Amino acid sequence: MNRTILISAIGILALLLSQAYWLTNMYLDKIAQYTDLIDKSLSYSIDNELILQSGLFGEYNRTNKPKLIIKSADEMTPEEIKSHKGDTIVLESDSSSHTRKGISTLFAQSSIDFFLKEHSFPMTVLDSIFKNEIQKNIPHATYQLKLCSRKEQTIDSNHRIYKENQQIITITHPIGTKEEFYIQAIVAIPPQQIFLHLFYALIVSFLMTIIILYCLYYQLIVIRNTRKRLLQQQQAIHTAIHDLKAPLNAAYSILDFIALKETDNNRKPLLQTGKMQIRKLTGIIESILNVHKERQNIEIKKTQVFLPELIEEANREIALLFPGKKYRFELDNPTSIRYIHTDPIRLERCLRNLLENALKYSDDNVKITVSLSKYDNRFSIAIQDTGWGIPIKAQKKLGKQFYRVQATGKEVQPGYGLGLCSVKQLVKEMDGSFTFRSTEGTGSVFVITLP
Repeated sequence: MNRTILISAIGILALLLSQAYWLTNMYLDKIAQYTDLIDKSLSYSIDNELILQSGLFGEYNRTNKPKLIIKSADEMTPEEIKSHKGDTIVLESDSSSHTRKGISTLFAQSSIDFFLKEHSFPMTVLDSIFKNEIQKNIPHATYQLKLCSRKEQTIDSNHRIYKENQQIITITHPIGTKEEFYIQAIVAIPPQQIFLHLFYALIVSFLMTIIILYCLYYQLIVIRNTRKRLLQQQQAIHTAIHDLKAPLNAAYSILDFIALKETDNNRKPLLQTGKMQIRKLTGIIESILNVHKERQNIEIKKTQVFLPELIEEANREIALLFPGKKYRFELDNPTSIRYIHTDPIRLERCLRNLLENALKYSDDNVKITVSLSKYDNRFSIAIQDTGWGIPIKAQKKLGKQFYRVQATGKEVQPGYGLGLCSVKQLVKEMDGSFTFRSTEGTGSVFVITLP
């Protein structure tokens, strides 16, 4: 349950971060739009102010003497060029500067160079034009205009006050062809105005967040209730399965008592088969109980075990479950391992499951070899068979609860898919490791390594 809550919390955090990232980008995009609007407004205001002051559309000083004479070089005679005493503007070289382009603006900028030498810059006129533009595009914004020199010295200002605790956007615009002066506009935009433009986006984002959070909460409640019901059902099944062991043990004891008293040689094998079937059913019940067992309830009882005898006994018992099966069994113990210190009940159940699988998933005349080895205070039991082998696709799922292997071209063998799952759990409880390797059509090797 803790993992479910953690995953849900991570999902909620990811959702909130994504929403915050989205809103932040929208906010920055809006700031970029405002910056572009302010730049256009300032450019428009300066262009209009310069044109007014230059006299291109009316004489500024109300005299008949023109301020500017516009002629191309082709129209001028050599005498005119020699006698010309004014400044000459070369358009081609001007294109490399940072002044604004355009014939009218270019001559207006040129005239302002002369104008600034004789007069102060008309900040009042520029402020009036810029105010109309900025209020039209960005209502409730406050601003300040400054005329600055190239050395970043403020020459003149409109002395307006802008609010510093708001979103500040600063735009600079050069004036004159020599770029000796520039206008700086400092515009303060109220954050609430920006968020007002993002109102619908904020509403959509909020609603999306609420809906997704509600869905996650609903799913969490459903998972919690489902888990609770499953635990209750699991406990009920666990109790019922555990209660089956008592009558089976009683039936086994009765058959064992009858087998001891039985003198008819024809009936003795039947009684022995009955005992083995009960033993097999008891093993299945123990496997189911082991799969559902909680970690804290595990009790390991290690004793000294005579390993070769335990393996031979497990082989004899499994052979009774396959009376018609022809196979060869071999115990390979080159280092003469005899006694080990482990849990005999768990180890026996592991051996029974692996030997049973070796006979179940093979044809007649299969060879089963149990090899013992020891290395660095650990011993290994390798159970090798020459059976059907395991398909590569099935090897990834091998050992999962209720999963049964189906070999290519073979019928599905009876079982519950609990054998290898139980072996993995039992070996883990004994602080060991369980590995395997298999080739379809050749056979398999299952290895139990224990301390």
